[in-house]
Amino acid sequence: MATKSPPKGTAKGYANPAGIKEVTLSKTKKVVARTVSSRLPELSTAQIKAAQIKWEQGIVARREAVDAGKPLPAGATHEISGRRPDGSVILKRKRFSAG
Repeated sequence: MATKSPPKGTAKGYANPAGIKEVTLSKTKKVVARTVSSRLPELSTAQIKAAQIKWEQGIVARREAVDAGKPLPAGATHEISGRRPDGSVILKRKRFSAG
């Protein structure tokens, strides 16, 4: 069972930016392991924005979004509530899809 203890220099209850977890293997042996997400490189603001635009374009391309005020057809999950100055859509989730 994993024990949750903050690394040195951090107060209890604060986020663990290094992603370090202390794992207890037995009563006497403990191993310090880094989480997978802590090993990934940090994303820049431009990368995050590009991913958001690609996600929005995918929803529109798959026809999972309709214009505001129209009833949602089968398979649609989002409503296009407006457009940004650059022409990209502003989406609002209206329901979930299980498949």
